[in-house]
Amino acid sequence: LEYRRKVKLVDAFADKLPNQIINGRIHTSFSTIKKTGRMSSSDPNLQQIPSYTNLIRNAFIADEGRLLASLDFSSQELRILADISGDELMLKIFTEGGDAHSTTAVTIWNNKYPDRKTDIETFQRLRKVSDFFRDKDGNLDESKFDEGHLNKAFEEGIILTKDKEILLKEAELGLEFEKMRKKAKQVNFSIVYGTTEKGLADNLEISEEEARMYIQSYMQTYPGVAKWIEETKKIVRERKYVETLLGRKRRLYPEVESGQRWLLESAYRMGCNSQIQGSAADMMKKASLDLQPALKKYDCHIVLFVHDELILDVPEDIGMGPLKEFTEIMCNAIPLKCGMKSDIEIAKRWGQKMNQDELSELWEEAEVE
Repeated sequence: LEYRRKVKLVDAFADKLPNQIINGRIHTSFSTIKKTGRMSSSDPNLQQIPSYTNLIRNAFIADEGRLLASLDFSSQELRILADISGDELMLKIFTEGGDAHSTTAVTIWNNKYPDRKTDIETFQRLRKVSDFFRDKDGNLDESKFDEGHLNKAFEEGIILTKDKEILLKEAELGLEFEKMRKKAKQVNFSIVYGTTEKGLADNLEISEEEARMYIQSYMQTYPGVAKWIEETKKIVRERKYVETLLGRKRRLYPEVESGQRWLLESAYRMGCNSQIQGSAADMMKKASLDLQPALKKYDCHIVLFVHDELILDVPEDIGMGPLKEFTEIMCNAIPLKCGMKSDIEIAKRWGQKMNQDELSELWEEAEVE
């Protein structure tokens, strides 16, 4: 599998990108006419360069005296879903800084294992326990169960006991919780994209019966979303279009009037998906426009759009202040009931991330406040 991935990287990017360099840069083209409103990239498609390995991304380097800054909306589509659906729990999770994926995972876990029920606090605690004792490959490292590591974990409040037998069981359960959270994350986004039981089953490599239980668990966790989905179906049937938060319409007349059940079901899925993805696209486009005065002020430029992320070319001595100003502008492009957050990553190469110590050293040398 790893070999096939790297062959694909070579065929799709490593062999082609060098031939598309003009004056030291690669110029992609963007289209803004996708039906959901999202921007697509082509010739070459830089949005498609994978992030699971940075082999290709690290080939993109900032100019001398410049850095690349990534401003990434945090849980953008799920926050928009919370706003549009008005689901009380989802709004509370994002307002209070909770974890929607873990919340979904707990409900799925309790429905799947009724004799091993847990709660969100235990779920999160044991994930931290397993994370502390894992090696770089994600497996439990028995060498970390020595006295030194246990004392460190106990002092930091990660573990509540130094009993190795209890900790081993907690760490193993934490690994199971982590796997369930990864599945729950896919469930959360699959609902946004209007998945079917079969689609989710294929995606997670589980039975359709189990996929049905996952979807039911999701609807059980977020009844406001379930209600919104049914309301959207009604709107699709009656109006034959849906609208984004800014009022942009996605027309579904052909599918609704086709007289074919499968096309109507497709219209339902597109109706839900278009409101979420379309609003996210509107937010990104408006944010990029709202940012222009501030970008000009600090000599910064947008060099790439990657769906919910902006890549900026910025001066090396910019400091964190202007970048936080940028994220504040982005997060207020379309105000949401639960607010929006944006993460900042800075590096010399696209695929890297400088840590706080590296940034402090860089900006100290540049005498940046």
